[in-house]
Amino acid sequence: ETLEESGLNRRNLLKVGGASAVLLGASSVIGTPFAAAATKTAAVQRGKKVTCVIHDLNPFFVPLERGFREFGKSMGWKVNYVGPTGQDIQKTVELQAAAIAAKPNGVIFTRIDDKAFDANIKKAQSLGIKVVLTNVGSKGYEDLSVPLVGQDFVPAGKIAGIQGATYAK
Repeated sequence: ETLEESGLNRRNLLKVGGASAVLLGASSVIGTPFAAAATKTAAVQRGKKVTCVIHDLNPFFVPLERGFREFGKSMGWKVNYVGPTGQDIQKTVELQAAAIAAKPNGVIFTRIDDKAFDANIKKAQSLGIKVVLTNVGSKGYEDLSVPLVGQDFVPAGKIAGIQGATYAK
């Protein structure tokens, strides 16, 4: 199967990458130009509250945290970035519930388990809290009617393999 046949082409990757950058401000480098472009909207949006609950506070997610905080600062939003030290599904569920109880305008969750986080996602939705998933698309997330900013491991692995082979050549 070629990249084109699998739907993985430059255009689709740029669309996904652009959406990811805009929604999460995935790094301070991306977040800063976005903030400048959003100045007009920012005046109307000031004071919103968003919490990101990640499943594991580890160095892999530092760019996400930094971009998220920079985005909040540039938009005048109150942002909270939390997660357990070390992957812990039960603690993540508890942190999600606490985030929802704080009644933010929106939450960003990772969903690394096919079921454990769904009750919190549905509760947030029922309360009118916007929910965005990030990281990877775990099985069944589409049924929750929430957007995902992230990747699917298999297509991402194909791209990584092709890039690795290209540079190894």
